[in-house]
Amino acid sequence: MSLVLRVRGHRDVAGAGGVTNKEPITHLIPLARAIFPRWNPDARTLAADPPFGLLDLGARQSKIRGLRRDLQPYCSRVAKGEQGMPKKTALARAGREDLIERIDELGGWYEAAAQLGLRSNRKPNGYWENLDFLRDELLQLIYAFWFQEEDEDTGERMWYNDISGALTYEEPDVASGGGLDVPVMPSISDIQEAKRYDLQHAIIFHGGFIEVAEQLGWMQKRYGENRHLLSFARYAEEMRDFIEEMGEDAIPRGRLPTLRMMLDEDREDLVNAARWHGGMWEIARRMRMQPYAASPLSMLPDAARAIREFALEEQGLEAGDAGPLMPSREFIVSRGRHDLGRAYYLHGRTRLADAAGLELRTRRYTYEECRRFMRVEVKPRVRNSTAFRRWRESGSRPRLVPADPAKYYGETGEWVSWAHFLGVRVKPGDPEARIRATPFLEYEDAKRRVRAMRESSIRTAMESSKKSSSSSALIGDDAFDVPMTSSEYRRWRGKPPSLPRFPEGVYGRRGEWRGGGGFFG
Repeated sequence: MSLVLRVRGHRDVAGAGGVTNKEPITHLIPLARAIFPRWNPDARTLAADPPFGLLDLGARQSKIRGLRRDLQPYCSRVAKGEQGMPKKTALARAGREDLIERIDELGGWYEAAAQLGLRSNRKPNGYWENLDFLRDELLQLIYAFWFQEEDEDTGERMWYNDISGALTYEEPDVASGGGLDVPVMPSISDIQEAKRYDLQHAIIFHGGFIEVAEQLGWMQKRYGENRHLLSFARYAEEMRDFIEEMGEDAIPRGRLPTLRMMLDEDREDLVNAARWHGGMWEIARRMRMQPYAASPLSMLPDAARAIREFALEEQGLEAGDAGPLMPSREFIVSRGRHDLGRAYYLHGRTRLADAAGLELRTRRYTYEECRRFMRVEVKPRVRNSTAFRRWRESGSRPRLVPADPAKYYGETGEWVSWAHFLGVRVKPGDPEARIRATPFLEYEDAKRRVRAMRESSIRTAMESSKKSSSSSALIGDDAFDVPMTSSEYRRWRGKPPSLPRFPEGVYGRRGEWRGGGGFFG
């Protein structure tokens, strides 16, 4: 076991304004004969001859401790529990050239930041030009402004954000953006308080604080009290507490108070936040309640019952009849039913039609439902597109069957062919069917087929030229039977039946056509 001698002392450190400070220093020296060759027991002294660099270790630790303490007033707040290394220009502006010299003694800015446990703010070239990186840095800054407090009444822990004003009883995370419904853009004073001048320059580079907030979809910072009510979840809690305090005698169950009621109770905070959240009708919708003076039709079941009765009466149907259609809002208002028109606006056409059991006029069968209808319900059977057109023009087509199935289901990507749609088995050469016996290939398969046939044609032409010894057997454009342009494709006599003559029309209806260059290669 070896012994170590602890030697304490002080060293002179240059401070601000030319002042010299005393900085404590500690050396740990192994108690070995080679290092302490002489000693005087009477005088209680040791003569040390330390090897080169041994005393530098203690001096370096003393420099790091002293520099970390002196840099604290100039460090930026990067994230919660993490500080940033101050910039050289900031220290020079503060007149602390002494700190700059001490940082250089430790090996420079990056080396000193690593030893001091500080984060270097220098980013790679082009970093701040990326708006996504700027958003991440701003979220880190907003997260650093969360402060933990304790509720005086209950002793429960809560967190308050100094930028957004949000208040929460659950520990926030970085992605919360301040704890409101949308993140809050920090102000210039927040950024300067955190000494994040790099963020300030990046925001100016992207157009300023208002422009960056609009690009990110964030809200501007608001000042004043009760900013936590900008979060709808917090506002809904406050509103429910207010309704409970007022009692059912003042506010019926399922209703919201009026603005006058809230003002009479000195709750201007709820009134101002209500305007921010879109008004009492929007708040009622989001809280699934009714405004105080709302009509009965503002409730979905009542509105659905009323509009179904209206639809049955207008269409001359009985209560048990099937297939009533959803009337349009214009038709409802034209009949003088403005109450139903308001319900139409509140609940939406689709939601109201589903609740009332009414069919929308724009609804059509799915592809499989329409196939089943054409095979089972239509008598006599429709065997081709011409027969379908005659059947449609005769007035026998129900509303749920599209007038042009190839176009309608082609846009949804479900259409295969008339033979598949009508369920007809076609024999080759059957002139009455007038439906393709061979369905067209899918777009990618057709593209690969054309290119494979052209490559095969090129190989065949090259082999023929090698076998021929005459100089006239050169490979020309007419040696390839497979076309390379749209006009050549239409004149192509060797086209397989699985390829359409007009591919731009067939594959264009499916939304797959990317031009002749993409198809022919």
